[in-house]
Amino acid sequence: MAPARSTRSAPLLSPRVIRTASPRNPPCVERSLPRAWLVIIEAPIGIKQNIPGRHSAMPDLYKVESHPQVSEEYAGDIYVIYGDLTKEGLNKLMENVGNIDPYGGAGFLKLDPEEKPALVFARNMYGPPGQADALKTFGLGPNQFTDEEKKARAALRDNILGAEEELTATETAFERSPRKVPAHVGARAYTIGPNHQHPRQLLQPAVGLKRTDEYIDDPHLKLCNDFTKVIGQSSVKALHSYVPAEALETLEAQVDSINMPRIGPHNNTTTPAFQLNMAAAVGPNESVTFTHVDPDTGETIEASEGISQLGAFGVIHIDGHDLTAGFTSMHMLSKDDSRVEEQLFFLVELGICWVLHGDCSYGFSGLHMHGGSAPVFKTAQPVNAPPYICITAVAYCPTHFFEGTSSWSFGAAPLKGKQKAAEVFRIAPEMQVWSHDSFFKERPFTNSPNMISDGLSIMDPEAYLDFMARGIVQFATYLILQAPAEVLVRLDRDAILAAISLVKDNQRIVAQPWPRGPGWSSKDCAEGPLSMETMEALKAATTWEHYRALQASDDSELRDLPFGNALLNGAIAEAYEALCRDGAAGIPVCALAEQEGGPVGGTAQKRRSIFKKSRAGGSSKSSETKTAQKKKAGTCAGKRKAEAEVADGPPAKRTRQHVTYDQDSECDSNTEPTTPLLQALELIEFEQLYKHLGTYVLELVGDDLDSWNGFLDAAESDKSEDVVALLGNAAAHLRFLKA
Repeated sequence: MAPARSTRSAPLLSPRVIRTASPRNPPCVERSLPRAWLVIIEAPIGIKQNIPGRHSAMPDLYKVESHPQVSEEYAGDIYVIYGDLTKEGLNKLMENVGNIDPYGGAGFLKLDPEEKPALVFARNMYGPPGQADALKTFGLGPNQFTDEEKKARAALRDNILGAEEELTATETAFERSPRKVPAHVGARAYTIGPNHQHPRQLLQPAVGLKRTDEYIDDPHLKLCNDFTKVIGQSSVKALHSYVPAEALETLEAQVDSINMPRIGPHNNTTTPAFQLNMAAAVGPNESVTFTHVDPDTGETIEASEGISQLGAFGVIHIDGHDLTAGFTSMHMLSKDDSRVEEQLFFLVELGICWVLHGDCSYGFSGLHMHGGSAPVFKTAQPVNAPPYICITAVAYCPTHFFEGTSSWSFGAAPLKGKQKAAEVFRIAPEMQVWSHDSFFKERPFTNSPNMISDGLSIMDPEAYLDFMARGIVQFATYLILQAPAEVLVRLDRDAILAAISLVKDNQRIVAQPWPRGPGWSSKDCAEGPLSMETMEALKAATTWEHYRALQASDDSELRDLPFGNALLNGAIAEAYEALCRDGAAGIPVCALAEQEGGPVGGTAQKRRSIFKKSRAGGSSKSSETKTAQKKKAGTCAGKRKAEAEVADGPPAKRTRQHVTYDQDSECDSNTEPTTPLLQALELIEFEQLYKHLGTYVLELVGDDLDSWNGFLDAAESDKSEDVVALLGNAAAHLRFLKA
């Protein structure tokens, strides 16, 4: 069932005004025409603002009494920027004001939302006719937030700062957490929420938000969660108050279609990324000259104005990845302090600056040049004076969140071979954006045969359907069990199976039930309140194990069973293992190959080794005795090392040999592997093998690691004389030794 749409208060912008151009066909044709051919649109009817020191290249500003896009209920000021906003005009604007120094405030219209809210629109004097003015920036004053909302913002601020007696100018309670991770090195700017790894095109929660079972009640995680909720709700209120409803509905439809996560409140469809900025006030005569690193070029830049403690975020900049149709919302959390000079926030090419006040919020596009002034004390402060920390919370809208061009780090993928840590499973771009072409013309394809694409070659439709549907259940169950156990996530196995179908003989059939499968039955997933017993148990739970038992079943007698399923009580596995042991006991190679703690009947590699020794007339002694084998392997290693020392010429200039080995071959006097790779491996401990050779594999063969994983499985299972032979075989197969 589709979730109920969130109710929102009536927007202050009138829904009667509809843009003449759709988002897919913006009115850009007129901008490419000579201006002499364009119709001049009349200036706003209002008072033209005379702003001392304003650059002549900046567009004019008019204060108007009303605006067709603003509700009559609105009680703030309205301004309209009027000028040449064609491509030619914008180029001239950037050439003239792009390097302007705004920090003195001269030439900028100063707006103070604490005194009166304000809206600023922009109108292109060259049309096209009928085009609606574009909303550029807006400010909300404290009286536009409820007492409850202001109380939540104050509590968030106090939790960020911590106890007054522990607060210093350089460190808040938030910053004392070892989990904090600056967005840029050395900056007091912290990503809270998802971040984007640009080289990998990967979206994921910020690294400091990683949850582990022992961090169920971690105060830093709770603070971050409160931050996204409170600031997310403030952002929703600000944008839903002023941004046209049509634009909000378009964005909501877009993010819903690609399953963009709602960060913070559930109705936040506009600002999925969050940042916390902090800067302590400095003395009136302190120098603010500082250096910062350009995030795009890595170049070190010196600045004499701005907020040094924010690094690259403290100077005039743009947020180049932001969505062109989106708005950033900035929220001032600090209390006003009479000791501190007025703080300003600049939108450079608009010629506007906002006065920053506690409990005020501001909206603008991060693609406009913007930046703030540093907090400065009016007079020198005593040594023991309490610090003033300016705290701003920013909610913004990176493009890659909205367009499905990056992958989401969705969950841990199953381990490969003997991996200690799993890779992540990604929701890739092709899984997010479903266009006409991707549905009708493109089928996901791999050169490797697989059961979904090719299973019908060997299965009848009913078996194929059951396998595919059950595989989806297995996959989904594996992923949801990674969710925090305390929220008792469950998956209705029966419902998923019944939802997957195919057509056979002109009749649609559904997958069959799976009583022994993972996941829960429908009765375990019924919507509604928990039983009193379960609620009491949930309240008393304190550890991951307690929560997992409650997740297993609502029935207290079944909580020690996987998914509360009596069929998964271990009897199946026990009977199966007993059957295999009975079989292995009467087979010589299995009985001799088996090791304590190893697989029943030993590994395939050890079975083959015992077989070959027997065929060669050697002893078929148990694999537990390996002293002689290791000694022989060491002798061969020494022989190879000696040969390497007397080889002619440096290793880089020797002719590489394409060497292959059988996985079960012995190291004997006829084996002469003289390749640089195997010589280097003589100096590497087995525990370092994955690191050194794994990096080599990734560089040379990319993701084609099927054979490599098989090799690692075999190498891990037997660390004796076969390792060198296995390395040689894997190296040859993966073309490491290609001349």
